[in-house]
Amino acid sequence: MADVESLLYKGSNDDVRLIGIWGMGGVGKTTLAKELFDKFHSAYEGSCFLSSVREKSKKYGITALKKKLIFELLGDKESHIDMIDDTIPAYAIRRLSRKKIFIVLDDVDDHCEQLEKLAARHRWFGPGSKILITTRNNQVFGKEVDCIYKVEALNSDEAFQLFSLNAFKKDYGGDPKMRELAKEVTRYADGNPLALKVLGSFLYGKSEEAWKSQLDKFKKLPFPKINDIIKLSFEGLDYEEENIFLDIACFFNWWDVKDIETLLDACGYSTTIGLKSLEDKALLDISRGKISMHHLIKEMGRQIVREQSLNDPQKRSRLWDSNEIFEILKENKGGDTIEGIILEASEVLEEICLSPLAFRSMPNLKFLIAHRSSYASKSKFPCGIEILPNKLKLLCWWGYPSKSLPATFKGENLVQLKMPYNNLTKLWDGDQNLVNLREIDLYESKNLIELPNFSKAMHLEKVDLAYCSKLRSVHPSILSLHSLRRLNLFYCQALTSLTSNTRLKSLSHLILTGCSRLNKFLVTSEDLHTLSLSGTCINNELCSSSRHLSKIDSLSLNRCESVTSLNNLVDLHNLTHLNANCCNKLGLNLRSVFNEIRTLKILRLSYWDELFEVPENISLLSSLLELHLSGTNIETLPLSIKYLSSLQVLHLVGCKRLRFLPELPPYISELFADDCLSLETLHLSHIHNYDVPKVNLKFTNCMKLDGQSIKAIKTKVLLNLNKAIYEDIIMGYPGERVPEWFMYRTPQCLVTVDLHSIPKPWDGSFIFCVVISKLAMSTRVDANWFIDCQNACKARSYEHWWSSMFLDHIILWYDRDSYGEVQRKIEEKKRDAESNTIHPLLQIQFTVDCNYGRAGDIKECGVCPTSALECQNYIQQVQLVSDSHPNSIAIMEERPRKRKFHCLLR
Repeated sequence: MADVESLLYKGSNDDVRLIGIWGMGGVGKTTLAKELFDKFHSAYEGSCFLSSVREKSKKYGITALKKKLIFELLGDKESHIDMIDDTIPAYAIRRLSRKKIFIVLDDVDDHCEQLEKLAARHRWFGPGSKILITTRNNQVFGKEVDCIYKVEALNSDEAFQLFSLNAFKKDYGGDPKMRELAKEVTRYADGNPLALKVLGSFLYGKSEEAWKSQLDKFKKLPFPKINDIIKLSFEGLDYEEENIFLDIACFFNWWDVKDIETLLDACGYSTTIGLKSLEDKALLDISRGKISMHHLIKEMGRQIVREQSLNDPQKRSRLWDSNEIFEILKENKGGDTIEGIILEASEVLEEICLSPLAFRSMPNLKFLIAHRSSYASKSKFPCGIEILPNKLKLLCWWGYPSKSLPATFKGENLVQLKMPYNNLTKLWDGDQNLVNLREIDLYESKNLIELPNFSKAMHLEKVDLAYCSKLRSVHPSILSLHSLRRLNLFYCQALTSLTSNTRLKSLSHLILTGCSRLNKFLVTSEDLHTLSLSGTCINNELCSSSRHLSKIDSLSLNRCESVTSLNNLVDLHNLTHLNANCCNKLGLNLRSVFNEIRTLKILRLSYWDELFEVPENISLLSSLLELHLSGTNIETLPLSIKYLSSLQVLHLVGCKRLRFLPELPPYISELFADDCLSLETLHLSHIHNYDVPKVNLKFTNCMKLDGQSIKAIKTKVLLNLNKAIYEDIIMGYPGERVPEWFMYRTPQCLVTVDLHSIPKPWDGSFIFCVVISKLAMSTRVDANWFIDCQNACKARSYEHWWSSMFLDHIILWYDRDSYGEVQRKIEEKKRDAESNTIHPLLQIQFTVDCNYGRAGDIKECGVCPTSALECQNYIQQVQLVSDSHPNSIAIMEERPRKRKFHCLLR
């Protein structure tokens, strides 16, 4: 409510403000508006809460609503006598313009007929007037409203509490079984307040068996009282919007917007404007390129389809129930009505053998979606598949069982062909008129040997053939398509040649990683930006044949050991990403490369056995963000490294000859120096890191690294932590003791934390520390909170990947999030006990989880709230030293103090 209050009273006290409240049905728009009205209306000279505008305008007409509004605002029965053609008389407008009023127009669904005739103009009302408008349709607001507030669904904790108040008449049920059932109902409601209240009241006082029965029913049918309210938004859609909505509800929830637009445009719909309308009416959300639909709205859409034929599924337009679909297919049933089928998470337990003519009776089928977890694993076609409908626009069949598509199948309507993990050896014989095809996905078609002619697929944009390990060639027609944008041939290990004489216009991404037999390569494109040739047999002569790749900004040549120069392959001036790991011979020209690639952001030069020195002119790479030099034989870095002012990531893992690191750039956020066995000193005078608020510093097995270097790093990190710069901290280095400034330290793996002893103010953040010995690679140190000896929630973990630890190491990491969950659990306990005075026992346990090898032993651990006096005192002393010597490395010796462990273990 506070958010809307701030919008209402933003600006001058005399401003007239029109505020829109928008959201899906049942989400709480009316409740919010009523609370605001009750709180503020008495302070105004006139007020009116006009409820159910949509319904009442249809029932009584807009004139009746306008008369009610004017009467309540002016309090004069005569003030609306002269109303003609729904127009407010001029003298009434003059009177309104002199009064400070508060109006709520609830559930408006038409801009012209309702909003404009009731309260569309600021000038109608006196200084300081406020008007709230609630609606499901964002289009209602037009340009008149000052701000729009979207009401979101409740989070899981809020939803559970609201449901419990209605289902148990208290905060939550004490019976653990009923609590779990309550959580399941809460998940079904998906944060919708109306649904939570209705379901809670309905289930109140009912038995556990009744609850379970109702939950089973939810899987089949939506709850009528909730569904009828949500359905009101659907009733205002036009024909195209209805079909777009039903297709998404049945098939395409959480799909990419572009894929949905491509498919539904091919059905003849104006999909872009249709999606915008559905979003405005709060029937779906579009975020980060994905479309999502609230669970209750999706179920409402599916119920509309069910009602097309309640007792005969084959008469419905869309099918999604696995049992119903298999029953239809087994009997070779179907009908002209069926337009789409999706099988996911099948409840059918036994395998079912289907006829090769199973799809014969579905001539109008447009969408066939069969995921691996359901259809492919349950259905068998012992005699193959002889018929697929020719009107298919989407064929998405994981694990397709036959060796080819039916000979009778015509793909001229296909838009997307997605058949990963299939048994295909070929798609079909001969040519197909694939005029509508936009995408092919044959990922991991392990038996696929050849591809057909795609010369007529003039709109084909994406082809994914990754892990087609037996594919010997790519049909030349694919590399002649000017529409082609992406071609993925990742690990097509039988592929020996990829050539084309066509200068393509649109190809921007070409992936040939792992094509280990590829020895002929000639592909040119006017728009190629990403090229990966890692693990191929590319050589210098091969590079020169593709000189026209001038726009490439990302080039991967990992393990292309014969490459000696990049100049013959690409124009270096546009390069931003270069992966040249294991390209030893490229080192001969490294200085000249640095002279040309001034725009480079990511540079990978790891595992060059013959790289002993990094050229001084690396300082020319002023845009460089990441530098990877792991596994090289360098002994130091050039002094000019400090001028790489943009550098944030530096990897030096396994540089066993590395002895000294000079002054590093100020914005380093990730420094991995694991297994740098000779490293003795490093110079880190500044760590600013304001733009990337995290730091990850690892020095595993750097046993020669001097203590002052480690303390210098720790000092800078702690100073910035105290300034609330960091959101994430990880540090690992050789050591045997938890630092003295940790508030809680123990030789055990379980630490008791006394919340009441933590100094205030405190932001809820902790620093964790463990001393661990002989830790294997690919290991995780878990931290788990316990309340009264019961597992409450996970805290932040530490993950160790790069190398095994030889001796004792200290690991520090930062957790700023988990305490919020701990606090919620404690509040639950207090509500359960109906007491605010209980003090639950709070502990945190550290454990080691190893994928393979020896897990390692935790010798000591520590927990430190960021506000702890010991920590703050240490930081203050460090700050004094740093302020006194701003140009030097801030080093603060940890003076030994006699202090007992906090062994508050029970």
